[in-house]
Amino acid sequence: MVGHWHAYAWSGSERPRDADRRNPVLPTPSLTISEWLDKPAEHVRATYDMADGQAAAHHWLVTELERYPRGPGTCRQPSSSPTPQTS
Repeated sequence: MVGHWHAYAWSGSERPRDADRRNPVLPTPSLTISEWLDKPAEHVRATYDMADGQAAAHHWLVTELERYPRGPGTCRQPSSSPTPQTS
């Protein structure tokens, strides 16, 4: 069996209650990774194979982060190389 990633998305405007996050039928982000496995299959937005899906999974994540930024001032433009820290 080839490993794979499941892509889940949450675009809510606030953090859901912990009870809602533990409820497997609600499309809210789970509290733990193991709880994601209890979520219904229709909550999976996409599935990517480990072998050939890395670029596609990365593209999906970047697209989601651009579509739903965290808030004012938290979105940075990607740079071609990181800026080195100086002391």
